Formats: sequence, C-alpha cells, structure tokens
Amino acid sequence: MKTTLWPHQAAAVSFARGRAGTLIGHDLGTGKSATAIALAEAWDAHRVLVACPLSVVGVWPEQIRRHSSLAWRVERLDLGGVAAKTRLAEQALRAERVMIVINHESAWREPFRSLALRTPWDLVVVDESHRIAAAGSRVSLFFAALGARVPRRLGLTGTPLCHSPLSAYGQARFLDRTAFGTSFVRFRARHCIMGGWRGPDGVPREVIGWHNMNEFEARLAML
Repeated sequence: MKTTLWPHQAAAVSFARGRAGTLIGHDLGTGKSATAIALAEAWDAHRVLVACPLSVVGVWPEQIRRHSSLAWRVERLDLGGVAAKTRLAEQALRAERVMIVINHESAWREPFRSLALRTPWDLVVVDESHRIAAAGSRVSLFFAALGARVPRRLGLTGTPLCHSPLSAYGQARFLDRTAFGTSFVRFRARHCIMGGWRGPDGVPREVIGWHNMNEFEARLAML
C-alpha cells in the first residue's frame, strides 16, 4: 500500500484477513475502499469484482491509484449497455491483475451475469452492500449465487441495517451463509413477531415486533 492505514482500517484488515466473508460496516468517509484494497493485496487477489452504485464506479480507479502500489488494470464499466460492458470485462480479464468495477444493476443482468458466474474471482466486493439487503430482489439473489462460488467476499456499508434487522439477511447470505442460514422464511420466523393486516390466507403479513435479538446481534457480529 502507498498509504498508511488508520487504526480502524488496520483493525478491519486484521479481523477480515483470515475469513472468507466480512462486512466492513464503517461510517461514511472512513475509508472503506482503502480497507478493501488492503485486503485484496493481503490476499494476493488477481481477479477482483467490485459492484457499487453507478455514481461510485468512477471512484474506484482513483482509489486504486491513490492507495495501491501494485500494477492493477482497473476496468471502469459505467457507460453503455450491459452487453458492451461485458465485452470490455472479457478483454480486461486477460490481464495479470484486474479489477472489474460495475454498478449493481448491471451486474445481475445478462450477459454480464453469466460471465460473472463462470469467472474464477479471487475476491468479490459489494460496495454499499445494503443495496442487496432485500432478500427476494434479483440483485440480492444474484450475489447470493455468486458468493457461493468465490473464496473471498466483502460487503462495505455505513448502514448495514438500513430499514430493520431484516436488512441483515440478504447481505449475510452473500458474505457468510452460516450466520443466518439459507432460508429467509426461517430467519424471519426466528426474529420477527408478525401481526397487523393479514393476507388472503389469513397469515399475518406485518412485522410488529422482534424477538431473540441477543442471538441476532451475536450472529451479526460474526460478519
């Protein structure tokens, strides 16, 4: 690294280095991208996928130039359609050390989806990982499938529980399936008290409270 990590960044690297999946839940402006870059170097990653909001795609090449001393090819995919982005990614993946940076909404769409699922990534980073919190969304389901195929996974967000404790599930499913399991229905039954309005089947559909939260917090801390 060209830069010296702050103590909280060094602590995050130390925590995550021996793990397969980790949530870096640091506040805005505290250098989450530098922490991720330090971990990519620590793991000697050669193929890295970064998924982030479209407005942030252009930030990652700047962060690599600022913090890393390694010869990365950083492919910034923020222009054109998904097919054009996929062609650029395929070309970039021929490089010795490459980082593909793409927005969340393009990552799960074909043909990039198929490329992502067959590429032997060393590391996948989901920046603003609360974007995959909705367990039933297509973007969350895609990263769940991708996470099962890669050896190292990072989530970066300052708002991990952006709506409620339910927001943890989609992120955990990508990062570490052992944290909350592989069934959202069982996760919700374990931690949600349901009531309020009922569907046609008479089953309550509204979350009116929470339980087993000590267990929830302990499992969240695993990430």
